[in-house]
Amino acid sequence: MTLLQLATMHLISALAPVSLTDLAKALGTRPPATSAMVDRLAHAGLVCRTTDPDNRRRVSLTLTAAATKIIGDTGTDAAKRLHAMLTSMSPQIRRYLIDVLRDSVYPSTA
Repeated sequence: MTLLQLATMHLISALAPVSLTDLAKALGTRPPATSAMVDRLAHAGLVCRTTDPDNRRRVSLTLTAAATKIIGDTGTDAAKRLHAMLTSMSPQIRRYLIDVLRDSVYPSTA
């Protein structure tokens, strides 16, 4: 599984049901490249394509249960690695990291 495939699954999860065009915009990729990626994910049993009943030209993308499990597992693994990294830091370094992260998300307007 590539990082882009994982990011694609996360976006489908967050935006579902999402069209291929909207997914391509969210990823910042061209629709043909996005379509090829979705084809691979669908072939692997990770993405479902459903025709929109209100617009038969629109195909909605959703994740399968297998993809949802993969996302959950990677989230759990990442949380464990982050916890191990943070607990190995001194309290002063942790505080500094928190300050840097907060300042990057909420930059001061001064």
